[in-house]
Amino acid sequence: MLRKGRVVSTKTVAVWENRSGPGGATNALRGLTRSSATNREGLAMKATRTCAVEGCERTQKLRRGLCSTHYSSLRVSEGFLLLDKPSAAERLTAGLVRMPNGCLEWQRATNASGYGAIGVSGKTVGTHRVAWVLANGPIPPGMDVLHHCDNPPCCETDPSEAYPDGHLFLGTQADNNADMSTKGRNHEQKKTHCPQGHEYDLANTYMNPRGFRQCRACQSDAHLRHRAKVKRERPCQCCGKGKP
Repeated sequence: MLRKGRVVSTKTVAVWENRSGPGGATNALRGLTRSSATNREGLAMKATRTCAVEGCERTQKLRRGLCSTHYSSLRVSEGFLLLDKPSAAERLTAGLVRMPNGCLEWQRATNASGYGAIGVSGKTVGTHRVAWVLANGPIPPGMDVLHHCDNPPCCETDPSEAYPDGHLFLGTQADNNADMSTKGRNHEQKKTHCPQGHEYDLANTYMNPRGFRQCRACQSDAHLRHRAKVKRERPCQCCGKGKP
């Protein structure tokens, strides 16, 4: 039922009642309104949540105690006010803290890579991307928001003394990979030997067109194995059958 713009509901819980006794009936379930009676029973079962509007028995997808149908209709109806969730800008501002290094860091939820995460329109978005959009407008398709400061939770959009061009900038994924390699943050750069134990020295290292390192010794071994396999499977010139 609705009273003065508020939703008031009477919840019903199922309570196990022991009616067994000498020659008595079996156990049964009875309904009680939430009161001290349930505490006295001591065996109250979990309450079933239903929509708070009188006469509605929907039990799924409740928001603020209301089913989706009544929540949508009552939210915009005259005289019925619900506290709206703070906007993304307000939540972003509330979660940022100025650090001694000049970065404006997000102090709340982060993903596995350390980037700030915030909910926007039902989706989880990086806080650095939200900060960029609020300060500079939409991000062009195919572009990412990168960090000059190499600090994933940083959301500073203004230039600073340490970073005159700003802490954030736009770039493609290729720009991000190049920036990561230039700054030595690529985990592959920390490897000194290939998986087979060959050293990545000047003579044994080949840079493929995609910019990745490859071991020349491993490439040579793979080429020899391939040639040996082709030779074994080459048809016989006499009978035309493959060699065993």
